Amino acid sequence: MTAWRFPRLEALLGARWDRVTYRQVAGMVDVPAPAASDLQLRGEPYQVADTAGGPAADAEIADNAGAARERARRGEARERGRDALARDVAALANGAGGLLVVGIAADSQGRAATVVPVPVSAGDLRWMDTVLATRVCPRPLTQARVVADPDDRGRGFLLIAVAASVSGPHAVSGAGGTLTYPRRSGATTVNLSEEEVAQAYRRRFADLDARESDLGDLDDVHGQIRRLLHRSAPDGARVTVSLLPDIPGDHSVTAASHHAFTAEVTGQVPFIGARDRNTWTAHTLRPGRFIAHGGAGGEPREPVCVLHSTGAGSIAVRVRATPALTDASRQISDEDVVDAVLSGLRFLARHARDRTGTGGTATIRAQIETASGDLRLAHFSPWVDQLGDAVLSHSPSSTGRADLDDLAEDGSRLVAATHHLTTLLFQEFGYAEPAQTSGDGRIRLAGWATWRTEYLVWAKESGIPVDAPDRD
Repeated sequence: MTAWRFPRLEALLGARWDRVTYRQVAGMVDVPAPAASDLQLRGEPYQVADTAGGPAADAEIADNAGAARERARRGEARERGRDALARDVAALANGAGGLLVVGIAADSQGRAATVVPVPVSAGDLRWMDTVLATRVCPRPLTQARVVADPDDRGRGFLLIAVAASVSGPHAVSGAGGTLTYPRRSGATTVNLSEEEVAQAYRRRFADLDARESDLGDLDDVHGQIRRLLHRSAPDGARVTVSLLPDIPGDHSVTAASHHAFTAEVTGQVPFIGARDRNTWTAHTLRPGRFIAHGGAGGEPREPVCVLHSTGAGSIAVRVRATPALTDASRQISDEDVVDAVLSGLRFLARHARDRTGTGGTATIRAQIETASGDLRLAHFSPWVDQLGDAVLSHSPSSTGRADLDDLAEDGSRLVAATHHLTTLLFQEFGYAEPAQTSGDGRIRLAGWATWRTEYLVWAKESGIPVDAPDRD
């Protein structure tokens, strides 16, 4: 999983939070770093350890007259730790997100004052997940890591990154079912008032409407691609794939970032199957977005991508299409569509996650369109077999939701997301589902003709289950 980016904190720490060293975290005391709306410091662990000596000590306590009081005291301490963790994480999620550093104590003015290494282990991360899942609703998006003391690997810092949330407000469940809505305000944590909670809920639903409106913006991006390609409209068909992250990323379009983008994509082959005819050869930019295409001499041709600084993006890919024998329609290759959707989703998700630093879920969409004539779905093997009984005069499209990490990584979840989108597309043609993939993320070799070898190699390298064709 790619870690979220916090530019201000990276400058403060001297590195990304997921790469920072023990010395760099401890160096916050030398600054001294002040707590802020995106940074909270805590000098004691959330999880209360058992009494030294474990069960033997518990047995000794049980023999004492104050055993009940001691058990009650420890139970209350554990409860305070759970409540503090839930409250601190929810407060960042209800704000702009940020980083929680456990093992640095703050002074009375909220500045990093003392290094207090806390006990750290993988068990702390599992405990944290359990607490957040049961105490904060809806559960915020978090990432965490342990930074161990090189001189004492059992102690160190616990770093908890909290993403800016689009699903707030986040409520903390307390004793007796009470709900509070904490939020970071500068260096302190406050509770939202009833009116602020109501406003937060209104913003949540307004954000949902805005994201639906942003899908309309992706239609604009699609229109930009069509305008870029107006002089080279395909005789056959193209597939356009779009992606919109729930949480916007941040990647400024500058001379330096454009140079880096150019170096990354020029000559790159973003497709798994159609590698011999789909490469980026040219690049340009527009306000807030990068553009790459496969043309030469300034004449754009597929593939074309428009990648926004927020992590949104679209990619258009030409797919094979042959004239039907019975009418003026075009027969498009089913496996070309699957390859375009799968490779396009992976390419766009990697832009959103790795280039713009966003994470979480995204809305995804795929569309098939032709410049002229109606559409049929077919399998080329090498003869052409029509799939389904429908001839479409419109451009079919499908929409879904997926986690960016699932799409960016080669694996079964990317295959499953592809299967979902292409199934909806193929059913418009009267065909049940793609023969190349399965809903549980397997590659079906029998469905591949042209790109069988490429997908077999890719699946084996990626650890994706493969269904071999039946042998007579």
